Amino acid sequence: MLTQDERIVDFCSEDRNFVFTSHAKIRRQQRGIRLDDLKTLLTLGRDGNGRVVLSPADIAAEIAERKREIACLLRLRGKVAVIEGDRLVTVYAETGAGRRENKRRN
Repeated sequence: MLTQDERIVDFCSEDRNFVFTSHAKIRRQQRGIRLDDLKTLLTLGRDGNGRVVLSPADIAAEIAERKREIACLLRLRGKVAVIEGDRLVTVYAETGAGRRENKRRN
């Protein structure tokens, strides 16, 4: 059971809550592990035997997924979807003049 002094930092990953012990807080700082990095490890890693591990294969899969997301975003640059209520009316690529006009409105 953790004492009040050991409840130093509350930390949440996507589906779990963690309370740092004094030891864990000191070791994280000594080892230069950022809170955002720790959150990624706890969110994406595999849980087993009291440890959470993000394997090289897991990392490669996550990188590949993010590359696909980036490629999709690049393809969508300048694209417009026109909606009316819950209906998709049309989609198109905005022309150079249309992009300039929309920038002036914003």
